[in-house]
Amino acid sequence: MPVTDRPTTPTHHLAGAAFTSLATPSHGGARTSVWSVRLSPDHAPVPHQLTRGETFIALAGNAVLHLDGVRHEAHAGQVIVVPELTPFSIEAVGGEFEALCILPEGGQAFLDDSEPFTPPWAQ
Repeated sequence: MPVTDRPTTPTHHLAGAAFTSLATPSHGGARTSVWSVRLSPDHAPVPHQLTRGETFIALAGNAVLHLDGVRHEAHAGQVIVVPELTPFSIEAVGGEFEALCILPEGGQAFLDDSEPFTPPWAQ
């Protein structure tokens, strides 16, 4: 379906994080997964890596990200590019942070020594 309504509630929750699937392989996104994420300031950052590069488009709020051991600050209106196989974490600062996220087809995440997995919000 070429045009759909954005879900009115998040489709997936983790402690302090809400993910809303928008265009994913199971929702009409043939080669790319797109979702929104809202991070609350009490969300503990989760260090992870991705098998494909991920792009965040910051919509609201401020965030601190650690990318390959380097601290960066991001705010609404900026774009965050996370290269594949690069250690990464992100956290909201001073209030809620919201972004659109884009991951190419086949992109998976992994934590430390875990096996790669496709996050449910990207399926």
